[in-house]
Order: sequence, then C-alpha cells, then structure tokens
Amino acid sequence: MSQRPTRWAAVTIISALSWSRSGRTEERAYEQREEVVVDAATPRGEPRRDTVGQPTEDVVPEIEPRRGGSNFLVVNAYDGRAGNALDEAGLVKFRVDLEYDIARLEKWESAGYFYVTFPIRLSSFWDLFDALPGSESSPFLETNYAPGLELSWVAPDGVAKFLALRTGALHESNGLGFVGAGADQLSSSRSWNMVYLGASYAPPLHGVFQAKLDLSGWLPFGSDRVVAWPNGKDAGTRLEDHIGYAELGADLQALFSPQIYPTLRMRLRQRSLDAQFRWPFKQAQVWGGASRDGNGFRLDFIAHCFVGKGERLTVANENRYSCYAGVGL
Repeated sequence: MSQRPTRWAAVTIISALSWSRSGRTEERAYEQREEVVVDAATPRGEPRRDTVGQPTEDVVPEIEPRRGGSNFLVVNAYDGRAGNALDEAGLVKFRVDLEYDIARLEKWESAGYFYVTFPIRLSSFWDLFDALPGSESSPFLETNYAPGLELSWVAPDGVAKFLALRTGALHESNGLGFVGAGADQLSSSRSWNMVYLGASYAPPLHGVFQAKLDLSGWLPFGSDRVVAWPNGKDAGTRLEDHIGYAELGADLQALFSPQIYPTLRMRLRQRSLDAQFRWPFKQAQVWGGASRDGNGFRLDFIAHCFVGKGERLTVANENRYSCYAGVGL
C-alpha cells in the first residue's frame, strides 16, 4: 500500500516530462511552412485570418494521424447505483492521453502522409473523498495503463477533407500483481492485448459545424480468464467478453468563434456508451510555433457520462451508470 503513491508519483512525473517533450508533436503537422498558422476549424484549401487579422496566402493541410487524446480531471456527480454498497458518487476520474511521434513521412503529398506513433493512456480512479467504505485508496483505487504502437496514413487533401487509416497493437492492464512487500494482488489483476484496424473520416459540412466519424475493430490475444470477479458473476470470462470487439465514434464540433469550439464526443462499443461534452473557457500561451488551438493548450469544462461495461478493468463485468463533471486539458 505504501508503495502505490510513490509509484504513481513517479509515473505522473515521467508522463509530465513526456508531455512537455512531445508538446510539438501535434503542432509539427501544422507548421510545415513557418509563416503559416493553421486552425483546425479552417477547411483545407481555404484561407483564414491569423491573430493580427491578416489573411494567410496558403493553408497547410490538416494532418491529424490519431483521433486525438482527451485529458481530464472529473468528479463522479451521479452514480446510478446510489443507495447500495457500490455507490461511487464522489469518485474522481483522472486521465492522461499522450502520443509521441517515432517517424513522420510527409514529403510526398500526392501519396498522403505516413506516421509511426507511440500512444499511451493512463486512466485512474481516485477515492479522494473516501466515497467507498474500506477502499483505502491511497491515493488511487485503480490505474489502467494502455501503451501501444501505431502506424497511420492520412489521405492527401485531393482525396477527402480528412481521411485517415490506422493499424497498431495495444496492451492494457491495471498494473496489479505481486508488490514489493510480497502481497499477492493477482486475483484483481486484469490485462489484455489487441491488434486493431481503424478509420477516421470528416464529411464535408457547411456552416458552423464540423464532424468526424471513427470506426475501429480489434482482435484480442493473450488475455486470461478471470476466475472470480468481485461481484461473484461471470466466472471464467475474459475482458473482451465485456468490453467488446469494435467501436463506433462521432465528434461534432460547433465553430462559434476562433476561440470557442464546444464539442460533443460519443463512443459506442458493443456493451457501453461513452459521451463527453467539452466547452472551452481558457486559452493558455506556453510555447512558440503553430498549433491547432493556438500556441499552447486550452482548458475545457467537461460533462462526461459512461453507461455499460468496461470502464474499470478490475470490475469490467459490472454495469456502470456514472456521470462526471470537471475540467479537461
């Protein structure tokens, strides 16, 4: 128990360093010409006005090899199981979603753009307010780690406004097992591996809205059967039996102004629905160069709901009905 805060602190520090090092990962795709500043809300081939109100002469094609991460800190404001021992109202959910470019091939625009990236996602559930009796979170009830390796191709702008194909491998686990003091947590250990294929497409829309559609499917391997789940059900099943084998996603963004892009993001799996609404409220300037939302990062208000199975690996076979509120990065 005493080692878990230390271990998480080390992971957090390493993640922060990785984030700062890869701060230009996302923006490099938007600065192929130094004099151009590109906004995600600007359709390909259309000029936009820069920060001083002067129109640019050209626009670099929007290149976004991955679907984009979602970093946030939210509090469980509503738990549909209220009134029983599983009530988790007040539980804090914390996620860091990062990526690092290993290789980029962007010289042959007529053939499209190729990327090899290292994505990693950390999702933690923090019993900050002692919402669960006897959980002794200290400080995190569960942390799920998901590193991977991805190869993606983005079509040239002559083919589509935005079309990307991706394939890769991913490992996800909750990091439980044998700890240094000799305690055995293997009964709560959960992990699986997958190879996946996916596609993203942005249909040409007019007006103040833009959308992006995602479709992914995966083939799991190497996941063990769970002898006994905490709720005593579904003995002998695997993680994929409760998470599913495919995901359909949609992002709808409203372009109210150069600084305000409220977004509705939905992810539908075979046994769950994840919905997230983001409203920007703060733009921070922290580094030079071009980036999608300005020279730095943006803070958002977030309303986030999850219904179904698979949100937490340790209890992946349990139906959850949770709504969160908080901030995103």
